[in-house]
Amino acid sequence: MATREIALAPTFAVVEQLLHDTAGASLAESTRDRAQGAREQMTHGLAVAKRAGVRIRLGSDLIGPARARDRRGKELSLRAALETPMEALVAAIRTNAEILGLPG
Repeated sequence: MATREIALAPTFAVVEQLLHDTAGASLAESTRDRAQGAREQMTHGLAVAKRAGVRIRLGSDLIGPARARDRRGKELSLRAALETPMEALVAAIRTNAEILGLPG
């Protein structure tokens, strides 16, 4: 990914939503264990990608205007806890702008 300048967009808010409201997503309670495993692997993958020099952006796969708007801040706070707050802000602002062709 780093060599080909492909950015990673981990979406922790989606997994967190499943961990906290499995029934609300119309999923069986057994899904929670799988979601926890996915979150652990995503956290590991984020660290591996950072060490490899992959560009890491910030975003969410939650859809719908209200859900997406409410969760954007959640994605940022989750990433700030996994990285530093500054790294999360850089991913949200600078990296996302660069991907869109809007450097500076």
